[in-house]
Amino acid sequence: MTNRGWTFIDASSDRLLEFRVLGPVTVLRDGAPVDLGGPQRRAVLTLLLVHAGQIVPADTLADLLWGGSPPRSYRVQLQGVVSDLRRRLAGRESRAAAPIVTVAPGYLLRVPDGALDLAVFRREVAEAQATGDHHRWESAVARWHGPAFGGFDYPGAQAVVAGVEEERWTAVEDLVDARLAAGSVDGLSAELARLTREHPLRERFHGQLMTVLARTSRVGEALAVYRSLRDRLVDELGIEPSAPIRRLHRQILVAGDGKARPAAGITTGGTTAYRQLPPDLADFVGRGPDLAAILDLGRSHQNSTAARIVVVAGMAGVGKTRLALRAAHQLVAEGRYGGGQLYIDLAGIDAAGTVAPETALSNLLRLLGVAPQLVPPDLDARATLLRDRLAGREVLMILDSAADERQIAPLLAAGAAGLVIVTSRRALAVDGALHLNLSMFTPGEAASLVEAVIGADRSVAERTAVADLVARCGHLPLAVTVAAHRLRMRPAWSVAGLVDRLAAASGVELDELTAGSRAVEAVFQHAYDSLPDRIRLVFRRLGLHPGVDVTAASVAALTGLDPPQAEDALAELLDLHLVGQSVPDRYHLHDLLRAFAQRTCRRAESADAADGAVTDLLDWYVGATEEVTRPMFRYRLPVAIRVPPTKTPVPQCETQEQALDWLDDENANLLAVIRMATDRGKYAHAIGLAHLLRVYFVRRAPVTDRIAVLRVAETAAREAGDLSELAHTLSELGHAYGTALQLDTESDLLRQAIALHELCGDDHGGAVALNHLGTAHRRAGRYAEAVELYRTALDLLGPDGDPARVAATASNLSIVLHLLGRDDEAIPQALHAVRVQQTIGGPGEAALQTNLGRIYARVGRHTEAVEHSERALHLHRADGSRTGEAIVLGTLCVSYAELGRYPAAVRAGRRAVGIGRRAANPEVEAMAFNGLGEAFALAGRHRAAQRRFGRALAIVGDRGDADERARALAGLDRCRASGEELGGE
Repeated sequence: MTNRGWTFIDASSDRLLEFRVLGPVTVLRDGAPVDLGGPQRRAVLTLLLVHAGQIVPADTLADLLWGGSPPRSYRVQLQGVVSDLRRRLAGRESRAAAPIVTVAPGYLLRVPDGALDLAVFRREVAEAQATGDHHRWESAVARWHGPAFGGFDYPGAQAVVAGVEEERWTAVEDLVDARLAAGSVDGLSAELARLTREHPLRERFHGQLMTVLARTSRVGEALAVYRSLRDRLVDELGIEPSAPIRRLHRQILVAGDGKARPAAGITTGGTTAYRQLPPDLADFVGRGPDLAAILDLGRSHQNSTAARIVVVAGMAGVGKTRLALRAAHQLVAEGRYGGGQLYIDLAGIDAAGTVAPETALSNLLRLLGVAPQLVPPDLDARATLLRDRLAGREVLMILDSAADERQIAPLLAAGAAGLVIVTSRRALAVDGALHLNLSMFTPGEAASLVEAVIGADRSVAERTAVADLVARCGHLPLAVTVAAHRLRMRPAWSVAGLVDRLAAASGVELDELTAGSRAVEAVFQHAYDSLPDRIRLVFRRLGLHPGVDVTAASVAALTGLDPPQAEDALAELLDLHLVGQSVPDRYHLHDLLRAFAQRTCRRAESADAADGAVTDLLDWYVGATEEVTRPMFRYRLPVAIRVPPTKTPVPQCETQEQALDWLDDENANLLAVIRMATDRGKYAHAIGLAHLLRVYFVRRAPVTDRIAVLRVAETAAREAGDLSELAHTLSELGHAYGTALQLDTESDLLRQAIALHELCGDDHGGAVALNHLGTAHRRAGRYAEAVELYRTALDLLGPDGDPARVAATASNLSIVLHLLGRDDEAIPQALHAVRVQQTIGGPGEAALQTNLGRIYARVGRHTEAVEHSERALHLHRADGSRTGEAIVLGTLCVSYAELGRYPAAVRAGRRAVGIGRRAANPEVEAMAFNGLGEAFALAGRHRAAQRRFGRALAIVGDRGDADERARALAGLDRCRASGEELGGE
C-alpha cells in the first residue's frame, strides 16, 4: 500500500488504520475497508471523528441515537455500541487497543494527524499557501471524494461539518487563482462554468470565470456571467455584487481583452477572514532572547489538541504588542499557522477599560465570518461556536492588552490547537504558559531603534546625542519611537537640538506610568507642540471620542474640519506614530497617548469648548445613524427624535447591505456614544440613538446587545424624567426580553410601559405595548387573553393609527385566532393585514406574508402556503432578517413535504435549524425542529422525526412557546404510533 502520510499505526498489531472524512466516512486497515456495522455504529464513529481529539459526552451520543426520548437503558446500549466499534476498529483477530477511549463524561477518539485525511488536507493547504504552487493545491483538492463527513446531518455537528465543507471550496478557489497566476487556463472555463452552476452565490468562482473568459477573448461571455450573477443576487438576496467583482466588471468593460486579473477581495457568504494580523513594523529592534523563546515555542509540534500559550507582561509602552506581532509575522512567513491568524485588542471602552469576555468572543467570531445576527447571546454558546469554527486548525492568536485572567480564560478555553500570545501589563497566572516579562530597553537597544528610524549616518554622527536622547526618553520604546520619528520627519533637525528641546519641556506625570513618566510625557508634549495648530486640534480632541476607533468623518464632526482636512491630519499623525491604524480608514490611539490627549484637551480647552465638541460629535452620530437606518424602519419611530443639523456630511449608503456594514463597523462606538451621552446628561441623544438602532439590533445583533443598549436608554429616560420616552423604552425592552424567552421580565416591563402610556395619554404607544403583551400571552398559551389584548391594541390605534402597526397587530391576531381553531376569522384577518401593508408600501410585508403562510400550512392549504412563504422568504433575505428567514423555512419544510418535495423540505428544515441555533434563538430553533420532524414523519422516516421532535421539546421545556411544545408532543405520539422500532438499528 502507498503510504501518503495519513496512516495510523496500531502499536499492538503493526497494522495501519486510515480515517477518511473528505467524503463518505470510511476506515481502512492495511488499505482494506473496515466493516463499521449498522447505522448506529456509523453515526457514533462519525460524531467522534467530527470532534476528534475532544471528549464527546455520552448524553450527546444518546441524543444522536435516540433524540429526546432515549430508552431507560441507553447507557448500557451505548456502551455496547462503543464496545462493538472498538472491536471492529482493532480487528476481530487482534487484541490491539482501538483509538476510542473512555474519558468522563463520555468518549474520545484519538487520531494522529497522519491518520486523518482532513489533517493531511490542511497541511497540504498550508504548504500551498506558503509556496503558491498550483500543483500542491491540486494535491490537496484531490483528496476530496464527496461532502464532508458524508453529509452528516446531526445538529450538534453542523457547524463543524459546514466549516470543513467551506475549507474545501475555498481551497478550490485558491487552486484556480494559483492556476491563473501560472497562466494554466486550459480547461478552466468549463470547470468554472460547472462550479458557478453548483455554487450560484459564490462570487469568487464567478469572478474567476469572468477573468478566464476575458483572457481568452470571450469578453461578451464574461460580461454575461456578471449580469447573470447580479440578477441572481438581486432576485434572491436583494443585494448588489461586492465591490471587488464590480471593479472586475468595470475593468473588463474598459480593457475588453486579456488584461483582466482576478478580483482581489471577492468573498462568499461562507468565506471566513482568517488573516487578521495588523502589519509588522519595519523598525523593530532588540528583544532577541524573548523573540527567540516565542519562535521556538511556535515552531514546536506537540501531539496535543491544546494550544501553546505565551504571556508577555510589561508596563505600558514597553513594546509588548510589537514583540507579539514580530514573532507572529515571522512564524507565518515560515509557512506556519496556515489555519489562520487572529488578533483582538482587549483594551475596551467600558468603565473598567476592558473588553468583556462575551464581547471578545463575539468579535473573534465576526473575524471568522460569523454574521453578527448569528452570534449566540451567552458566553458558553459563543465559546462553543468558536471551538467549532477553529476545530482542527493550527491557528495563531494574539490577545492584546489583556486585563486579567478572568477576561482571557474563556478565550483560551475556546481556542484551537496552535499558538496564543497574550500581552498584559500584569503578570497573569496562566497554567502551562511561557511567561516573558519585558523591561525598559537597554541603552544599546534604544539607540538601535533610533538608528533604525533616522538612518545610520545621522545616528553615528551624533552618537553621544542619541545616548542622551534615549536616556531623556527613559529608554521606554514608545517614547523613543515617537522622538525618533520626530527626527525623521525633520531632517534638518539635529539630535542634540531635540535633546535640548525635551530638556526644556515641562510635563506632568502620566498616571499610567510607573517609571520615567516625566520624561515620557515630555516626549509626547514636544511632539504635540511641534504640530501645526490644525493637527494639534485633531490630536487633543481624539481624547474626547469615547469609542474604540475613529474615521475622518467622526473626527471632522469633533473638530469642525472638513473630512478631507481631517483625513490629512490623521495621516500626518499616523506618520508620526501618534495614532495607529489596523484597518484602512480607521484610526486608534495607544492608551498612553489617549491619556495624554485627554489631559492636553483639559489644559488647552475650556469646559464649554470641549462640551460643544462632544455635542457636535453626538449630533453627527444621531444624524448619521438616522440617515443609515431610515430605509429599514417598518413603523414610524416611537419617540420624536430630533435630528440636529450637522455640517459634517453623514454617510450615504446606496444599498441596505452598505448601511448594515456601516452599522457593523460603528457598533462598539455607538454603544460607547450612548453611554457617554447618558453620563453627560445629553439624554435626547442617548434615547434617540437607542431607538434608531432598534431595527439593526433585531436583524443583525444578539439580543443581549439590544438589551444592553435599551438598559442605557432606560437610565437616560429616568434621569431625564421623561415618562413618555421611558414608556416607549420599557416597551421595546420588554419585547427584547421576550425574544430571549425571559417571559417574566418581559411581562413585568410591558405592564410598566402600558401604565406609563396610560398616564401620558399616549394611545399609540399603549397599543404597541399591548401588542407586545399579546405576543407574550400567546407564547404562554393564554390565547383568549392574547386575543383581547390584540383587539384592545387595534381599538387604541383606531382609524388614524400607524397603518403598519395596524397591519402587524392584525396579523398577530390572526395567528392566535388560528390557534383557537377560528380559521374562518384567522385567514381573512391575515389577508387584510397583508393588503394594508401592500397599500402603504415599505418594509414590513415579509412578516405578514410569513404569518399568512404559516396559517395556510396549518390548515392544509399547502400550495397557498408555499406561494406566500416563498414571497416572504424573498423579502426576508432582501431585508437581511435571518430570524424571519428561519421561521419561513420551517413553514416551507412542512408544506414542501406535504406536496411530496422531500429533498427541498429537508434542505429548508436543516437551514432553519442552523439559523436558529447560530442565532441562539430557542423559539425559532424549536419551531424549525418541529417542522423538520413533521417532514421526516411524512416521508416515513419516523426515527429521524422522533429525534427532531425530541430536540424541539427539550429546547422549549417549560418556558417556551406553548404551541411549539404541543406540536412536539403530538409529533412524538405519531412516531410511537407508527409501529417502527424507534430505538433499534
